[in-house]
Amino acid sequence: MCTFGMLGAVDSIRVRGEGAVRIAVFGVDSLGKSIVQELANATCLPEDLFVEILQQSTLHLFPSMSAERALYLKDHELDVLLLFGQGIPKSTLFSAGINTPSQFDQKNFDDSLMVALNSKTISCVNHMLDKAVSSMIDALNVVKTFQLCISLGCDFSDPQLTLTAVATILQ
Repeated sequence: MCTFGMLGAVDSIRVRGEGAVRIAVFGVDSLGKSIVQELANATCLPEDLFVEILQQSTLHLFPSMSAERALYLKDHELDVLLLFGQGIPKSTLFSAGINTPSQFDQKNFDDSLMVALNSKTISCVNHMLDKAVSSMIDALNVVKTFQLCISLGCDFSDPQLTLTAVATILQ
């Protein structure tokens, strides 16, 4: 079940699961990269938290994003592009409209995210709003993909709590 891409060991592409829903997951900053690396570890020999997700989805995990990923993404016709990073727990929707699942309610999602992460977090930089992130998403040219950036707090002090929130997001 654990496969690795052709890139270097630190920044390799990891593919997990064999389900029909194809999801790419990127980190946009050091916190996002740590979360994706923990997700890759937790899904290698799946914990109960991820078994159902890996039956229904195929995860393409990238610790960081770059323009070079565009060719890989074009070859894999993704359904969802998720980007994780730091910031007060909140989502930023890049593909509003036709690609947004009808059952997705951003306000309810954000409210649940705040509760799930016990967010008493002080304010920190939210990289999801950086022009570099939106430019990178545009460069990936995944126009038929649901694109969602998710800020998961300001630190990674409780990895299990964060992974539980990530598992909930993936479901």
